[in-house]
Amino acid sequence: MIYILGIDSYNMDATEEIQSLREELEFYKSLWIHHSMSVVCMMHVKYKNGKRVWVNLQEATYKQLETLDNHDTDPDIIRWKKDAYRGFGG
Repeated sequence: MIYILGIDSYNMDATEEIQSLREELEFYKSLWIHHSMSVVCMMHVKYKNGKRVWVNLQEATYKQLETLDNHDTDPDIIRWKKDAYRGFGG
């Protein structure tokens, strides 16, 4: 009986991992769907409302950067906001 419980537990873990990997795959596929003309090296993954989003530094404005999670503590976002404020991308 313990062995069967172990298999059930393993199957649940595997199912959760498969779902997580599917979500991650869909997120990366969205780069080509929603940003097909963007320069990939200018795309960065950040979080907005707890969900991963693509940030295109060539198009991001100061106001858009302000809506990202941790915009006041993330060193990348702080630097990008300074650049956008100066006119490089916003």
